[in-house]
Formats: sequence, structure tokens, C-alpha cells
Amino acid sequence: MLIPVITAGFALLVMAILMALLSRHIVRVPPDTALVLTGRKTYRSNPATGEREMVGYRYLTGGSSFRIPVLERADYLPLNEMAIEFDAEDLRDVEGLARSVSVLVNCRISEDPIFIERAIRRFLTMDLPDIENIVQTTIASRITDTLLTAELSSDDSWRAIRAGLDAAIRDDLAALGVDVDTLILRGVPTTESPALPANGRGSARIE
Repeated sequence: MLIPVITAGFALLVMAILMALLSRHIVRVPPDTALVLTGRKTYRSNPATGEREMVGYRYLTGGSSFRIPVLERADYLPLNEMAIEFDAEDLRDVEGLARSVSVLVNCRISEDPIFIERAIRRFLTMDLPDIENIVQTTIASRITDTLLTAELSSDDSWRAIRAGLDAAIRDDLAALGVDVDTLILRGVPTTESPALPANGRGSARIE
């Protein structure tokens, strides 16, 4: 009778050890984070084309997953809300008119399969401040390039440019895998072309 008891006890001990070891590799994913497991090839349906393809990673938003030891590495992609502010002063259009623009964009990396695939390829292993910096630089570049090549001789043309900027910024961020929740764009076009001072800079205020 003693041997079966010892055998059963040993089996339970082994199972407990195995469960403890396996539990160390269960990765839990907070709701504001995407887990990306890289290193093991897997087949999946491309979210954009629907075609079957092989990739070297898999991801999960929320819940938990088992990370295969040695074969897989776990990285996280932040899905937190980002509040991006950018103020551009004294930008001059092709007519020499000074422009001031203020933009506030509330956005986040989208959980949509197409968007998050783009974000994984661009932002994986980056911290949130680094991602915010890239988003802000993208917005700033779009605004600067647009204003420097625009003709804003009237309020109507300015309104048209603002509408175009709104759409262009959303498209630029979508290409990064970032979805815009709200976008507030303000600017005040001047009605005349002020003379530039000796240092080549004028002045403009955001209102």
C-alpha cells in the first residue's frame, strides 16, 4: 500500500512543478497594450488582402497567451491615448503671408488588424514617448509642407486648406497604424503681407 501512495505523491509533485514552470510563461495582456510574440513562424490570413501568408510573429490585444520558451520573445506595443500638440508660428505661404497654426490631435494605435500590423512594423520595442515624437513630427511635417506651398489670399482658400490638412493628417497617421479620435486645427491667416525684419523673421500669434 505504501508504494502506490508514494507513486501518487511523486506524480502530484511532478505535476505541480510542471504547472509552476508553465505558468511562468503565461503572459497576461493589459487592455491598453498589445502583446507581440516574435521568433516563431506562423501562417495567417493577411488582414488587408485576405491571402494566406507566413509571418514571424503573432499578437494579442487583451487576455493572455502562452509564450513558447526559447522560441518566442514577448514585446509590448502601447495602445494608450496620445494627446499631440503642435504650434507653428510665422510660417509664410507662397505670397509671403505669415501664418500661425495650432493643432491638437487625440489619437492612439488602433486595434484594427490592418492598422495594428502597420504599427507593429514601425513601433515595436519603442516606448510611448518615442511613438508620440514620431506622430508629432509627422503632423508637423504635413502642416509645414502644406502652408509653405499654399496660396491663402482669402478666408475661403484658408478654410479649404484646413479641410485638406485635416484629411491629410488623418491619412498620414493611418499609414503609421494610428487612428485619430479628435483633431482640432486652428489658424489665423493675416490679411496683408508684413515686411520682414532684418533677421528674416516676422511675427504671428495663435488665437
